[in-house]
Amino acid sequence: NPIITAGSVLSFCAGDSVVLTENTMGNVTRQWQLNGVNIAGATARSYTALLSGSYTCLVSGGTCNETSDTITVNALSACNAVWTGAVSTDWFTAANWDINSVPNNCAVDVTIPHVTRQPVITANVNVGNLIIHDSSTLTVVSGTLALCKNWISGTNTGSETFSLNGGNIVMQGSSSQSISGITKFDVLNINNIAGVSLAASAQAQIKSGVQLQKGVMDGSLGTL
Repeated sequence: NPIITAGSVLSFCAGDSVVLTENTMGNVTRQWQLNGVNIAGATARSYTALLSGSYTCLVSGGTCNETSDTITVNALSACNAVWTGAVSTDWFTAANWDINSVPNNCAVDVTIPHVTRQPVITANVNVGNLIIHDSSTLTVVSGTLALCKNWISGTNTGSETFSLNGGNIVMQGSSSQSISGITKFDVLNINNIAGVSLAASAQAQIKSGVQLQKGVMDGSLGTL
């Protein structure tokens, strides 16, 4: 029977995907199916799956029609990703995350604990809440780290971020956002018409300044 192989993990955060490939060689036609129903226009050898469900591929050649094995995809509607730094400092290496998938959309809340290898960002990335533990660092060498929700830092020694060579950290939620705990920033960008505020007792040390694109930065409850 035809066999489907997956190009990456089958369980991932909503907004990500996995490429499925059917292995039959030769002059055949294909029809991908989700939960037994034909997917319109999905007739290539590979299919990019975004949705949860059971995928099969109907393969036809001459008078022979065969259905592949079934492969199950799980797109998590809400997702939490914890940094492990298991193999490197590269944010974009899936093996550095406990979910074995790179977080890169607003549905994913990210936690950065204090581990030996701390994350380095080298391209654009979006996250929901960012929870960064005491004594942890996050370096944005290039690209933009965009937060859709809140920045939550430790309250003992706090955390520190470094924006190098044009890297940016932007608060750009669709509703009001907050920064809590103790955090050091190089530069912080505000791009949220609803505004960003410091939570009670929060301490944000900003080395080079706050850049206001949209909205305001309210530091009245904390120390800025």
